[in-house]
Amino acid sequence: MKKLLVAPAVATLLVGLAPSAGMGNVVRAATPHKGGTLIAARAADAVLWDPAQTNDNDSLWAQQQVLGTLVKVSGDGKSISPGIASSWQVSKDGRIYTFHINPQAKFCDGTPITSADVVYSYMRESAKTSGVNWQFPGLVSVTPQGAQTVVVKLAQPSPAYISYVTLWGSAITSKAYGTKVGNAGLATGTLGSGAFCLAAWKKGQEIDLTRNTHYWLKDAQGTQLPYLDAITWKIIPDDNARVLALQSGQVQVITPVPTGQFNMLKAYPNITAGQSTLLGAAVLVTNVRKAALSDLKVRQAMNYALDKNAIVKAVLFGHGQPAMDPIDLMNWNTPKYGYTYNLSKAKQLMAASKYPKGFTTSVNYPSGDSAAAQTLVIVKAQWAKIGIALDIKPLDAGTLNGALNAATFDMVYGLGTGDIFDPSENLPYEMLPKSVGGQDAGHSGWTDPALTKLVLAAVQEMNVQKRIAMYQTIQKIFMETGPGIWLFNPQNLWATSNKIQGFTMYATARQTFDTTWISQ
Repeated sequence: MKKLLVAPAVATLLVGLAPSAGMGNVVRAATPHKGGTLIAARAADAVLWDPAQTNDNDSLWAQQQVLGTLVKVSGDGKSISPGIASSWQVSKDGRIYTFHINPQAKFCDGTPITSADVVYSYMRESAKTSGVNWQFPGLVSVTPQGAQTVVVKLAQPSPAYISYVTLWGSAITSKAYGTKVGNAGLATGTLGSGAFCLAAWKKGQEIDLTRNTHYWLKDAQGTQLPYLDAITWKIIPDDNARVLALQSGQVQVITPVPTGQFNMLKAYPNITAGQSTLLGAAVLVTNVRKAALSDLKVRQAMNYALDKNAIVKAVLFGHGQPAMDPIDLMNWNTPKYGYTYNLSKAKQLMAASKYPKGFTTSVNYPSGDSAAAQTLVIVKAQWAKIGIALDIKPLDAGTLNGALNAATFDMVYGLGTGDIFDPSENLPYEMLPKSVGGQDAGHSGWTDPALTKLVLAAVQEMNVQKRIAMYQTIQKIFMETGPGIWLFNPQNLWATSNKIQGFTMYATARQTFDTTWISQ
């Protein structure tokens, strides 16, 4: 499920995907040095540690450091690599996935990870009361076959399921630990099954991690991972304070970097600034239940009237690009159906619409999101040229979520991000009605029966070439007639001390502390 972020944030299967761009300025020495404590800073704290109830980025990015999954997305973004499972098989019909657990895989307390832990975890995470059950499409059963083999059966083919297994919602929790502490205990702490262990959580201040001394994965040279002994992850919400902490040497890694300060840090002595593609897009979701916004010509005019290059330059300082596809730069995306700036065409569409003299509408955005506020000021000025008066209204996250669920909004600004490279994660949330497992096309109320049928077929199609053709048609239909006003794809931006090696952010915004090390 695509996440429409309504908390202040701007960052922030695999066949044929190019590696994330912008990683060339990350300095890497030949031989990693083991040991040491990394001091990092992040903009926001985790909310909880239970993967079964997590759907916010700040929690899941923290959980991914301590909770392992059966398989992982490889570092180059092109394939699936072993995690807790050392090998796996997929049936030809895409309905049965068999995973073989690495006999060396252990939790942070040294106990082996077994099929019983996988079954326990998947049953919690796929339950109706879970917040991540959408990550188990068509799940029929999870069955142990001995202590080290698990068989997952699905009701229908799912070529993307192997990608879903890499998500935080498929993280493996210790059955013994979970049974002991219960749901409340799993929310406030966890027994690690990944590269690091949760040593302490000082809410609002810092997250302390230590190396899982029982971790089994190695690098390409055969060196045991992770390299670091520990991580002190400080919570520094203020952008300027985070940058100053890096410049002064108080911290060694900061995420994210404010777009306006990235170039300055890039030129700063003893600091390395990095950037990579983010699978995400800033979009205005229109409520097509509103009369003016239900007019297709109006929505198309709104898209054509936006000079997205100007927004990228003014708001992102060039660290992004105009959003030109509805699947957020994921696999098989195409920009050819995107809207380019054409004010003349926008005026023609408005003249041919039911609102040739224009109208007044409003847009809600997360209070405190300065990038959203700056973007909407530009949008307001550009739409005024086609007779649309825009009222900009900041709302706190809770009120904004309530407006989305109650459909009491005209438009909402949000940054949606993807967690896998397969578009099937986004399609249900963004394009389907609730009646078939969607979210009313991102809460917009828009629907298209032909597109619904095509999307449901695409997510089950095992033939890659047929899937690609389907996704091309899906993108064409949704860009031409859908409810979205497309703005930009931002980039991941981070900065480190020059002594920090091997750190990067994947296109999914996952941070690679398991391969990070400190040079001497």
